[in-house]
Amino acid sequence: MGVLTKHPQLKKTLLDGASSALLLRPPSSCSMAPPKREPSLRRIVVRFANGDEYEGESIGGKQADGQGTMRYADGSTYKGTWKANEQDGFGAYYTVTGACYEGHWQSGKMEGTGKYKTPLYGNIYNGDFKAGNIEGHGTMEWRDGCVYVGEWLNAMQHGHGSTRYPNGDVAEGDWKENMPTENVVYWFASGERMTGRAAMAAVLKARLSAIRASPPPKPSPPPLVLDEQATKAAADAVIKGFAALEVANAAASAIKDISEVAETVGKDAAHAAMGVATTMVAALSEDMSKLAMTKAGQEAEAKTKAQDKKVKEAAKEAAKRAEAKAKAKEAKDAIRRKAEATEAEAKAKAKEKMQELMAAAEMREAAAKAAKAAEEKARRQYINEQRRNKAVAAEKQAARAAASEAWIASQKNARKRK
Repeated sequence: MGVLTKHPQLKKTLLDGASSALLLRPPSSCSMAPPKREPSLRRIVVRFANGDEYEGESIGGKQADGQGTMRYADGSTYKGTWKANEQDGFGAYYTVTGACYEGHWQSGKMEGTGKYKTPLYGNIYNGDFKAGNIEGHGTMEWRDGCVYVGEWLNAMQHGHGSTRYPNGDVAEGDWKENMPTENVVYWFASGERMTGRAAMAAVLKARLSAIRASPPPKPSPPPLVLDEQATKAAADAVIKGFAALEVANAAASAIKDISEVAETVGKDAAHAAMGVATTMVAALSEDMSKLAMTKAGQEAEAKTKAQDKKVKEAAKEAAKRAEAKAKAKEAKDAIRRKAEATEAEAKAKAKEKMQELMAAAEMREAAAKAAKAAEEKARRQYINEQRRNKAVAAEKQAARAAASEAWIASQKNARKRK
């Protein structure tokens, strides 16, 4: 099995709208002495340390050349033609999200004609690429139903082109960095048209209406997506609160187990100590009665003191265990109180954040309603203005007709007088 001396790496960027660039990072280079003669192609399988795997044709086992497949550690795959360790020719590149590019490559970059589609957003581009970017002539079909056919530059509408909207309207003219210019003509489905700045505004309004009417991308985002930082902060607060609660509960459970063990051990030790003490006292009392008024009385007294000392030590040990039990219980209560306080604080913060999010949602809804009302007001004003213009034109025409009739009548009267 040969070893590739150069390992191409791909930079994967999803196309989210016309302004997103599609770039492929060129492979890292490594100096390699040219072969003295043209080696033959053979199939190899190479697994790299970072998890990537190449399977396909190679020249002498030292470089990818011919048909081959590169499976990357992140789940993406390139399958197609290689030349000197770079994508060159026709090939297809697939990402883990389902986005794919099928088309021509040159020196590790998308070059020539190709098709790029992103199932996540529902956009499909079919057209020219240059140096890994959308450039030239192509067609973009957006998720909202809009279709643009025309010139592109740096993945943006730039040059002459036309856009067809879902409602049947069409805008045709020149575009600059995704924005229409003043020479764009906007044709309504009814046959009427607009030019100049009015056409530019109509283009933007039509695209906005299409976006609002289109279904959400798959998978759809959560229904409440407001400020990203506020949402993340609220989520972190809830997670920290529940994490602290879990830690506190685990610690309380551990303390409970320890206190129960200490309590059991303390009771057993106290009972054992008392039993030993009782037995010793009884035995010593018996011994003392037997040895009283004898020469061994002094030795018995010394023995009694020693045994009494042992009893006191046992009693002290039992007292220490009882004290340890009390401390364990106190620690358990303290941890429980702290856990309850932490839980209450986390719930309060989560509730506060949720209220903020709900308030923001209400504000957003109110803003949307206000925008819709403003849009409706502008539409009505436009209709009223058109009606007024038509009325004024009709009045002018009637005045011209009356003036013409008066002139004709005056001419007739003048001829009669002659």
